[in-house]
Amino acid sequence: MALKFLEKFSDKERKIFYITLAFVLLAMFDRLVLGPFSAKTAELDGQIEEQKISVMQDMQVLAYKGKINAESAQFDDYLSDEVQDDNIVNADFLSMIERIADYSEVTLIKSNPTKTNKTDRFTEYYASVDCSGSFEKVVTFMHNINSADELLKIVQFNIVPKRGTSDNVNISLTVVKLLMTPNA
Repeated sequence: MALKFLEKFSDKERKIFYITLAFVLLAMFDRLVLGPFSAKTAELDGQIEEQKISVMQDMQVLAYKGKINAESAQFDDYLSDEVQDDNIVNADFLSMIERIADYSEVTLIKSNPTKTNKTDRFTEYYASVDCSGSFEKVVTFMHNINSADELLKIVQFNIVPKRGTSDNVNISLTVVKLLMTPNA
């Protein structure tokens, strides 16, 4: 049947028919095969771009991981891994003040724990300290307390000149020790 149909055409008409048939078949191939394939490829390219953005964000977080761990490691010395008894912490606290006083060459007259403030993130231990010495040594003592390896801070002080001497002073201090709890 198709041959009878083609026999009616002249050679020139057959060539045009074959060329037209080829174009129609190419158009159908494009619509039925290449169109869905290119649409799926475009969809996958979009998903790949989304994943690239997600990976880039994750890489930024990972780039900061080392910095965050390094900064966190700086605070490890100040964190208490276990909850210690207040009496043990206060004894350690007062012995540290005594060591700093000996190192600073001041006379420690009295050191007593006063109060404790506990929160969910940290505990503050307060101590009342009285000492005497030359003004320079007392200032050195105060500096050594504030720059100790543990978190110590002078929150209140009173300096009174010692009677009968030109450079000796008595000092009363309130010192606080901060003990942080991890994962707070």
